[in-house]
Amino acid sequence: MDSLKATVDRLEADNAVLILEDGQKLIIPLKYLADNIKESDVVHLNISLNPIETEFKQKQAKDLLQEILKKQNESEGT
Repeated sequence: MDSLKATVDRLEADNAVLILEDGQKLIIPLKYLADNIKESDVVHLNISLNPIETEFKQKQAKDLLQEILKKQNESEGT
């Protein structure tokens, strides 16, 4: 998979403003970048899937929905 290439436009407080190759801006907390990052540095961003966390989040959402529907059915029954 290709990585995204971006240029550090500026540093603001605890964030870096990155400009992607297509001109979009991306704001990233500095804690995720190298300590010595500076304006005009070029960075490559890699994005990957986390199937274990995805499954966990989906289960949480399903459980929450079931809880809401159960409470709704209980309140309609009284």
